[in-house]
Amino acid sequence: MLEREAVVAATGRLLAEAEAGRGGCLFVVGESGLGKTAALQAAVGHTAGGVRVGLARGDAMEQHIPFGMFSQAIDQLGGKDVLGLPGAGVSPADARANYFFAVLRWLESHSETVTLIGLDDLHRADSDSLGLLSFVARRIGSLPIAVIGTLRPWPQAAREVAAALAHDGHAEMATLAPLSRRASGRLLAELLGQPLSDDVVSESWELCSGNPLLLQQVAAILQEGDPIRGVGKWGSRYAKKELLLSRFAGLPPEGLRLTRVASVLGLRFRADIATEIAGLDEAECATGLEALHRSRLVRSVGGGWLEFVHPLFHQALSEDAAPAVRTRLHARAFKLLHARGLDDEAAEHAVRGELIGDAQAISVLEASGRTALSTGAFGVATERLEAAVELAGQRASPELLTALGQALISQGRPAESLAVWERLLAREDLAVAARIQALRVKGLTHASTGSHELAAISYENATDLASSGSAERSGWGIMPRTLRPGLHTPAIFSNDPLGFVSGVISPCAFA
Repeated sequence: MLEREAVVAATGRLLAEAEAGRGGCLFVVGESGLGKTAALQAAVGHTAGGVRVGLARGDAMEQHIPFGMFSQAIDQLGGKDVLGLPGAGVSPADARANYFFAVLRWLESHSETVTLIGLDDLHRADSDSLGLLSFVARRIGSLPIAVIGTLRPWPQAAREVAAALAHDGHAEMATLAPLSRRASGRLLAELLGQPLSDDVVSESWELCSGNPLLLQQVAAILQEGDPIRGVGKWGSRYAKKELLLSRFAGLPPEGLRLTRVASVLGLRFRADIATEIAGLDEAECATGLEALHRSRLVRSVGGGWLEFVHPLFHQALSEDAAPAVRTRLHARAFKLLHARGLDDEAAEHAVRGELIGDAQAISVLEASGRTALSTGAFGVATERLEAAVELAGQRASPELLTALGQALISQGRPAESLAVWERLLAREDLAVAARIQALRVKGLTHASTGSHELAAISYENATDLASSGSAERSGWGIMPRTLRPGLHTPAIFSNDPLGFVSGVISPCAFA
């Protein structure tokens, strides 16, 4: 925690305010390796015995699990059933609202003790967890709740949420800077147990750009009696990667093969899946796992799961693999996970494995997207359904396109939703009932953007089709009436502003 006094003070203030019944948030921002996780761990370590702690950590391979990151923290606090499945017949919009208020009410009902919610690597959070975080953060001002989130400046989604909360007075932001030359020298001296010459300190500081994690790797090299000039000769960008990869150099072949596969599976990975993809037999598996544990590059997190001790190790190893190799490993991972019924985990590999035209991959992504849509996880739903459509190409089914159109309008992306309805209506094989429904939703989408004349045209076309009698035979009843001047939505939806989302097309529409 060298040169981190401001962050330490900020966490202390946050916890003190929470103990006084005034909840709030602190976001610690910095590049990887600067000590964000250490700051969160220090805050947890300084909590009093009566403080409840719920921790979550983001993972690139879990960014498309609905409410995945926030639910980790809630589960640790004892609220495992808070984010359960919605009741039957609940619209996506209502399901989302139910989730948000269920979490808030649960936190309110458990406010007898101070609660710390720690969200590490928030930049890897799923978009729906970010929405839930924003909702909760604006409503905990009178509760003994402290939220600490750590994040990189990029990707920007998490930073935008943090910045908005800080701007509105609901959070504080603290930015971590690289260590100064003096602090870098002090860190190296502490790690090596002896001071170093000014030349070595300066060279190490410039090579590592003041990054504490990279300085630790320099110290490990110096402890072996090796100079660091050989690492830095390719320039700082490559030197940083070489510093991280040097930790893997001492692994036996089995351990190295296992870590390369694991780096593709994510920051956290199933040991059995990794060893199977790596093609290791029982003896090789034991050797590889033992080497990983002894190297302290990974650690066990229980239940057969392992995780890299730091995201930079995972990132360096993943980037060191050729793109074609990564794609092949993702495809292999999808097949294994899907065969075991682990479709939530398999879905992201279906995308990264570039399984274009693969019926299993498309089906898994579509099912995942539909489930997310039904639970109000609009961000995840859109990402999954877009991926399914991309893999399906021109063979995307009407049902899949309809689900994507609904997800896009739910997420507030009407222009993209309109493009989907146009694509759907251009299909000559589209059933009449499905065409009527697509015209209805297209009209509502136009109306939501203020394009009332275009909305009226869509409703008129839907009414013409319905009056032919085909709609009744296909199972559809009342059609929305044509828009009159000044009427923004059809009367049929006057009490259901998200009716176009909650109404899922009946299977008979595609018969």
